[in-house]
Amino acid sequence: MVFMMPVRLAAACVTMIILLFVMMPAHSAASGEKVLSMSAEEWLSKGFVYEEMGNSRVAVRAYTQAIRINPEYADAYSNRGISYTELEDFRPAIRDFSKAIQLNPGEAKYYFNRGIAYGKCEEYHLAMVDFDKAISINRQYAAAYFWLGIIQSMYGDAKIGREKVKISASLGYERAQTYLKARYARWN
Repeated sequence: MVFMMPVRLAAACVTMIILLFVMMPAHSAASGEKVLSMSAEEWLSKGFVYEEMGNSRVAVRAYTQAIRINPEYADAYSNRGISYTELEDFRPAIRDFSKAIQLNPGEAKYYFNRGIAYGKCEEYHLAMVDFDKAISINRQYAAAYFWLGIIQSMYGDAKIGREKVKISASLGYERAQTYLKARYARWN
């Protein structure tokens, strides 16, 4: 007789085995083998895989390991901030994005991601400042134009906001194009 396990249960078991293996602390064998260690980049990659699997909590742990190994690793802070945002834990996300910005102030995506977190906290003025900064670094940042335009439309000047969304759409951002088509038949 063959034991059949439901697909969901089997997938959950495989995921748990993978998580147990990956998150086990490094150790040395009794025979004096080298201590197993992973680089900050490897922890970053693991965190990304966990995030892609939808496991933001484990991703946060992996990114934290990367930061412990290299406290100057801006991408590790940024990625951990994204995971915190996915977990709707916005204050730690904002702190991580701010640290990434401190370490690498020329990276537009850090400002954009912090702007998203500020928006989720309903700190719209700070969100607009960050989206604007992302755009000043990268004039082709379509998503930043879109979210700046949406917030500007709701809490500032609707006409200016609509123009920002139009710029986003003209840069090929599908969400902006869909938004404009739904609200304005002739946006272009």
